[in-house]
Amino acid sequence: MGLSSGSPQTDMKKLGMKVDRAYWNLKPAMLIEAAIKNGEGQLTDTGALSVSTGTFTGRSPKDRFIVKDDITKDAVWWGPINNPMASIDFDRIYGRMMSYLEKEQVYVRDMYAGADKTHRLGVRFVTTMSWHNLFCYNLFIQPEPYKLIDFMPDFTVICCPAFKGERNTEGIRKENFTIINFERKMVLIGGTEYSGEIKKEYFQYLISCYPLNIVYYLCIVRPIWELKSGIRLFSLDCQVPEKPHYLPIKIDY
Repeated sequence: MGLSSGSPQTDMKKLGMKVDRAYWNLKPAMLIEAAIKNGEGQLTDTGALSVSTGTFTGRSPKDRFIVKDDITKDAVWWGPINNPMASIDFDRIYGRMMSYLEKEQVYVRDMYAGADKTHRLGVRFVTTMSWHNLFCYNLFIQPEPYKLIDFMPDFTVICCPAFKGERNTEGIRKENFTIINFERKMVLIGGTEYSGEIKKEYFQYLISCYPLNIVYYLCIVRPIWELKSGIRLFSLDCQVPEKPHYLPIKIDY
């Protein structure tokens, strides 16, 4: 078991969770070993871990929900992407997921989202797959070891791909779902192994904490150009061609 944030038993109870076993803040090598042991992936000839995301090779925007409550009812632009969910449906899914996890082992990781210490938020990831936990380790910011002792997350993400939703009784379209609950400060992910859902939903919460364009959070972007006028262009697509009238900017990732 890795470094513990406070008392693991106490912290899991705070989430309303009872699990068979919890591994806390494991180092990458231990997560890779666990992934191979659990049959989640295999090593390539270069030593990298190769995994499959199963049925989903990308996000499923139509199966993304936001709990409609006093916080969100007038603040969210509701539509085909921001699908509303009733609090009672969230509670139903959450309760069933917690019952499911009682017999499962989980990997817990405490990280920071956002490099600026003034605005960054603490997030606790609870995943049933070790490679998802490794994904979080690589994407977010690792706290100093002494800060893990009394780490208090601002938000919690629970990702349980093997858990399936019930579309006829829980307000969802299919068995897979991603749900943001701003009042509970929690994201639930089920029915999909695609790890991008983890990043995307927490990123949504992060930018929602700073409205009116006071603070901007950007995903990792490359390449980056600067026009001669001083305007910078950001691209999420590495295939954007460089134009002669752009001045390339060197950036350290």
